[in-house]
Amino acid sequence: MTKSKIDAENIEKRHGSIQFFSRANSISFRNFFVFNHCMQDSEPPHVSAISGVIDLTSWNFEQHGPVALQGDWIFRWKEFIKNPKIDSEKNRIMPVPKAWTRIQEPNGKNYPGTGIATYFLKVILPENLSSNNLAILAETSETAYEVWIDDNKIGAQGVPGETADTSTPEWNVKILPFQINKKEFQIRIPLSNFYHARGGLTARLILGNEDQIIRLRERRMTMDVFLLGFLVAMALYHFTLYFLRKKDAALWYFGTICFVFCFREISTGQNLIQVIVPGISYNVHMRIVYLSFYLLTPITAAFLRALFPEELKKKSTMELFLSPLSFL
Repeated sequence: MTKSKIDAENIEKRHGSIQFFSRANSISFRNFFVFNHCMQDSEPPHVSAISGVIDLTSWNFEQHGPVALQGDWIFRWKEFIKNPKIDSEKNRIMPVPKAWTRIQEPNGKNYPGTGIATYFLKVILPENLSSNNLAILAETSETAYEVWIDDNKIGAQGVPGETADTSTPEWNVKILPFQINKKEFQIRIPLSNFYHARGGLTARLILGNEDQIIRLRERRMTMDVFLLGFLVAMALYHFTLYFLRKKDAALWYFGTICFVFCFREISTGQNLIQVIVPGISYNVHMRIVYLSFYLLTPITAAFLRALFPEELKKKSTMELFLSPLSFL
């Protein structure tokens, strides 16, 4: 067989593989994004906290749905306190959601990753509130904190403490229900971070009627379960094709990409891993989150090299394979 004929067959084989992945996966991803669009929450009017106060008097929970408690909160660095009016000159403004490591202290330096602080937000409710049964959806934040409504603790993520030995971080999503019989209340959040590079309230707190928050959580869980099932199916499908056509390594690598994405999906978003493995160690959870992210680069490089063996060098691909080992 002549060299030109061999090259032609290789090009045809590679083109066939590319067409196969393009057609098979574009249909699946198209269906996923159509489903995702149908499941997305409608965009509510923009409301933001200013100087530690969020005014919801013009907000209609029945029409607009839950509201994100985002904006500028009152922030007391290195203190667990109950009342921000005490020694109020120490009060600072901190945007939420945002890591405090991205904000500068009065001395011009960024806040360090580790430390403790207390967040405060005054909430003014609308007059036409249909129910006194409210709830907060606490999205994933890689720290430890408690949530207090006035003088009542309604929930926590882990156990905040003044030292690493007295604090326990948690990486989870929770619904925190509470009852309120007045139009104004204060949210107080004592928070500590000694286990993650980023400190602070890095995820949103979403306020709404309790049934709205439950439905929101269920919709998001449904979306995550659907995506997980899609990724598992794609992984098994490509692994099966590989065992039928073992000469096509691209099938194996693409199946592995989908498999790694499964771990990424269950450990982020709505944190299905906390449902599958309740009480999973924070350190194990964190390693799954980051390792599943960094593994995608070398596996994707190997997948592309299987499709284009002549164009991509083996040495550079091997370097990408070894790079995630530094995160173990």
